[in-house]
Amino acid sequence: AHQQDADGREGPARWSRARTPGAQDMPPKEGYPPIRTGRHLPRRGPHPLVAGAIITSFMTYGMYLVIQANKERRALANEKRMARRAIVPYLQAEEDARMVVETERLHKIEAEIMKNVPGWEVGKSVYHNPNPRMA
Repeated sequence: AHQQDADGREGPARWSRARTPGAQDMPPKEGYPPIRTGRHLPRRGPHPLVAGAIITSFMTYGMYLVIQANKERRALANEKRMARRAIVPYLQAEEDARMVVETERLHKIEAEIMKNVPGWEVGKSVYHNPNPRMA
């Protein structure tokens, strides 16, 4: 019942080469069926032109939103700039008034410190430059 094949493995006698000397596998008389090599994949998604049109429309709408946001941002920045320009004279007048008070305070301190120096003039430039543009 059991025999050893050519590789030394044991198995049923019907698998043994000794039982079918010279037998060879042959193709069926009517031949093998043709091998399908074509790819028959189902179509997935829309046509590429439709997909391109959808993408283009979304991008166009997105760019429209970006342009509108830029216009809004530019208008707000312009409004802010104009408001700042409107208050500059008031801020400058405020600073000038503060500068007058500070200059008077510094002149008082200078007069106190230099009271014993003969010929010292409070507030006069110490550079003695005859060119008035450089004072």
